[in-house]
Amino acid sequence: MKALVKKLLLSLFIPLLVGSNTYSAPVYSVTRQQNSVSEAIQKLTGTFFSSSAPDSDKKIETVVKAIIVAFSIDEIAHIFDVVVDKTSALATAKEIRCRPLLEVYLDAIATHNRTDAALIKKIALLTIKKQFSAFIFWQVKGWLPAQPDAEIEKHLCSISNDDFDGLLKIIIYYDHTGSTSVYIEKTPSINHLIHNISILLSRYTMYGFDNPAIQKMIMAAINKEKELIAQGYVPFVHGRDRIHNFPTQLYMFLDALKNGKNPHNFIPTHIKKQEVDLPAEVAIRKLLITEGNPFTFESSTHAERVRRRRKLLFLNHFIFGNCKYGGDSSYYYMYSNFNVGNIGTVHITAKQVFQMFDMDYAPYAEKLGELEKEFYAVSSFGQMLQIGITPEKVKQCVYPTLYEGKKDSIKLSDTTSSDDIETILNHLKTDPIDDLHFALVNTCDTYGGLNPHGMKISVLDAADYDPESLAKKIACEKKRNELFAHIERDYKTAKA
Repeated sequence: MKALVKKLLLSLFIPLLVGSNTYSAPVYSVTRQQNSVSEAIQKLTGTFFSSSAPDSDKKIETVVKAIIVAFSIDEIAHIFDVVVDKTSALATAKEIRCRPLLEVYLDAIATHNRTDAALIKKIALLTIKKQFSAFIFWQVKGWLPAQPDAEIEKHLCSISNDDFDGLLKIIIYYDHTGSTSVYIEKTPSINHLIHNISILLSRYTMYGFDNPAIQKMIMAAINKEKELIAQGYVPFVHGRDRIHNFPTQLYMFLDALKNGKNPHNFIPTHIKKQEVDLPAEVAIRKLLITEGNPFTFESSTHAERVRRRRKLLFLNHFIFGNCKYGGDSSYYYMYSNFNVGNIGTVHITAKQVFQMFDMDYAPYAEKLGELEKEFYAVSSFGQMLQIGITPEKVKQCVYPTLYEGKKDSIKLSDTTSSDDIETILNHLKTDPIDDLHFALVNTCDTYGGLNPHGMKISVLDAADYDPESLAKKIACEKKRNELFAHIERDYKTAKA
């Protein structure tokens, strides 16, 4: 009887599914059941490739509704599974084509007396297995079971290891079910991510979460954060324009060559001639820690404002800190390959670096100029600095700030505010406030941000996770090494 009903439904619905853009399907044979599933797959696939906006979704819906009525739970899930694979053959099909397919499937299930949890769960599992992006998963999370489900959790966790999109899906799932996961190690940034998942996913494309290289770089940042915490450091991040990359390398090379300085796990975050007046450095650091930079942008010509501003580097405690406000977000500056510089000192050239060490730039000008441009062209993304600072040093060189570096008192509750860095960092462990950033005081004394004492700084670069960009970077580094060796030989010869 069931086979007869199926035959009748198929004979009524399938030939009329696509309307004027009819997709040619094979004629039924004796093995009717298998060919019926096969025909439904071809009809649905054909609708994707033969229909165009604005009526394509409607035609897809018509096909899907007939399938929902005519087939069993397992057959419906199988058709969905196969059609996703077929339509994903196009470069952008998985996201552009399969999202409406999934949504139409779920809507059809709800409106055609097939609301049983088993079918919805099968489609949900296929959504996970097919590795739709976290953004798509977020869009359809309402169809997931409202209570934690062991099978769904197992599949989610199987794809989340070192996979940022997988991590997002787990967070989405547990946010939806109102539960917590033993599979998530709650570092500061992951805890912030959990509390701000909807905001971040609403910016999924804008923040580059759909980019494989960015995804891999983010996971490297999360793993580095875990490492810093395990070693007793407080983690911070700073996003920078990659234009700073080569001048920083050159500065460190010349500093090692002339002064014998070669700090481990550290790079200078401001390139400047080494200060010799350490008492003055201590004084300006203590002044900034106490009151910050109270002068506004409108007073940009004010000498004291400029003096203080040049000593500051803006940080976030969380990798995605200030996710609501791109202008205050280290991550967004990295992704946009951009820095704000309104005091005219942001971009230091190779020539200026040579001048800092009283060395002659002219013999190497052409090759250094070429290398600067080539390093910058390696990737369209900037870089992220991960900065670990010991708790003792944090109290001496980091403070909460508003725009331009004014010291800020942070609202911790309806009745409590504080500008004490230790109090704020302790509060963030349980309440990861998003609208918050910090200033690192970059002085050269022991407790300043330009002194490697009590600090670790590493550079994260999306170029390392993109084959084309990585090949460019390796080629640049080969040229750099050859040029630096040449400069070193000339320097030692002249000195001999």
